[in-house]
Amino acid sequence: MKITINNQPLSIEQLQPILEDARYSLILAGAGSGKTITLVGKVKYLLEVKKIKPEQICCISFTNEATNHLKEVIEQNTKKNVPCFTFHKLALAILEKAHTYYQITPPNTLEKITDEFFASECMGNVTLKNIIFRKFSFGCLHNSFNYQKIIHSKDFLTYKTTLLTFLHLFYANGFEKKDFVSMFSTKKRATKDTLTLLYTLHTLYQTEKESIGAIDFDDMLKLATQVLSKTPNLVSYQYILVDEFQDSSLLRFHFLNEILCQTSAHFCAVGDDYQSIYRFSGCNLDLFLHFKEYFPTGKIYSLTMTYRNSQNLIDIANTFICKNPYQMKKNLTSLKSKENPIKIWETTNEKETLKNIILTIPNEKEIMILGRNHQDFALYKSFLIETFPHKTFRFYTIHAAKGLESDIVIMLHLEKGPYGFPSELKEEKILSLVKQNDIFPYEEERRLFYVALTRTKEDVHLLVSKKSPSIFIKELKNIIKK
Repeated sequence: MKITINNQPLSIEQLQPILEDARYSLILAGAGSGKTITLVGKVKYLLEVKKIKPEQICCISFTNEATNHLKEVIEQNTKKNVPCFTFHKLALAILEKAHTYYQITPPNTLEKITDEFFASECMGNVTLKNIIFRKFSFGCLHNSFNYQKIIHSKDFLTYKTTLLTFLHLFYANGFEKKDFVSMFSTKKRATKDTLTLLYTLHTLYQTEKESIGAIDFDDMLKLATQVLSKTPNLVSYQYILVDEFQDSSLLRFHFLNEILCQTSAHFCAVGDDYQSIYRFSGCNLDLFLHFKEYFPTGKIYSLTMTYRNSQNLIDIANTFICKNPYQMKKNLTSLKSKENPIKIWETTNEKETLKNIILTIPNEKEIMILGRNHQDFALYKSFLIETFPHKTFRFYTIHAAKGLESDIVIMLHLEKGPYGFPSELKEEKILSLVKQNDIFPYEEERRLFYVALTRTKEDVHLLVSKKSPSIFIKELKNIIKK
């Protein structure tokens, strides 16, 4: 059977999971292997061959941008309006269908409460204030303790970020107030101190939401799951299709599983564990890696042909990512060939080196500039646009670039250190209570670097600190030599 998407026929590899139509299926999609068109191909097959009604298909992705893009491509290729949601919008739709209405709290509510807590409430509470003192006194005498100075210090701001990360992970992984009890069983005074602050912040946050009758995005998923379990026939989907399944959290999975239980729908997930880079927001990669444990009768398919990268680049990138053995191995192939696609530039003057690189790139080529964070672009954005007005530049953090591609990719600031790549910041041990720890050293940083390398259709240029090069670069050089 032939299925065309965007006037291109799907490959045999892409057709197999579509035509076999297993009850539960996971499509392992390598970088640039056409996962979106495979998903759209599945929708087209369901509509045109199996005669499934559009409203009986539910497509889910993780961001508004990805969901809108998926909906647009489906409409272009099927002329049908198929429901496409983020997890949260689907949860909200289910709550509204059950006539359960809530105000949604602003996304920064927890951060605001935390700031107010340390600025005023904590200062007026002797017990809480002494916790801060023990953590940040650095051996000073109590009478020399300057609370205001401490809460505006760099060390304290880092600590506050850890507290917020803990709470975000606490909610995303479905922990509840009662779970603090077992955590407090620790004998370590410092851990108990931090847990006391966390418990206080958690209580303040829940009280604030309750006082205004509001819920946050995690509450939305939990409540929708509860409503589904108590109210039959709220949804009637026959097919659930989920993109970027490697980014699922436990809350999302429980919500999804409740829909599957209520509807007996077919379930098709697409994703790539090599590109799982959102653990800080609650992603649980075990759900992806152990798919068959959750769906014992499920089938796993692989898309191994990449249409973006050259074979030369994908061989290097795959060798790099496969150093971590705790993954679902994929042997990617490409019909494209490109000699020396990864170019390493060791420099003490990144701005000058960047200029020299761009001078070698033809004007018609699109260039993607990648950094770890938005601050990485501060020195270069206006300089590049003014110096090279006839070129097309796009600036992204690596996290934001996932799923995108460009002719040429340039990656900035590849250096060693706590704020380098990989980041060597020591993570507070308290986070191990609410998240998975690395099984393999720098495993998520390794995946992030892999995502950066595989955005290019042609070449990727790596700007490396000559004085303090990233440890990944040494490894990459050894791979390239072989």
